[in-house]
Amino acid sequence: GRLNRVKRFELFIEVARQVVQVYPDAVFEIWGEGDSVYRCELESLIEKENLGNHVFLRGATSQVDKELSKASMYVCTSSTESFGMTLIEAMESGLPVVSFDCPHGPRNIIHDNEDGFLIPNDSVDKMAQVIVDLLRNRKKLSEMGQKARENATAFHIDNVMKKWLNLFSK
Repeated sequence: GRLNRVKRFELFIEVARQVVQVYPDAVFEIWGEGDSVYRCELESLIEKENLGNHVFLRGATSQVDKELSKASMYVCTSSTESFGMTLIEAMESGLPVVSFDCPHGPRNIIHDNEDGFLIPNDSVDKMAQVIVDLLRNRKKLSEMGQKARENATAFHIDNVMKKWLNLFSK
């Protein structure tokens, strides 16, 4: 992703704070580069909330697949998403996506309670609870990850092109 205020990583950090209260070994990673002032604000918030052992700003990587393969789930706190390529990348890696139901993007990608969760926008407490529930139920986490991998195939080029060709032929 990118470090930009539209991603609302301050809410991500608040979600992390709540989850860590229940799962003190939980680790949250933010990947991407961007606004250096915003990065400093996030670093200060992480320090203020005493989350330095739990929330990490990792910077950019060219090995997105490798990093996603190490995760349990993908969390999106954006205020808006255009299409949400990172959501599909996460799903292709077998990760359920927990996302705010922000305008555009997530609702068109995530099948709620099947391959991820659409959380009412800005409901930090609800998002944290859903993550805790998934961590408690590893079987459901795994099943949702498998379903995410299956559902992500709808966005493969061959499947999208078939839809375009069908649309144009009509």
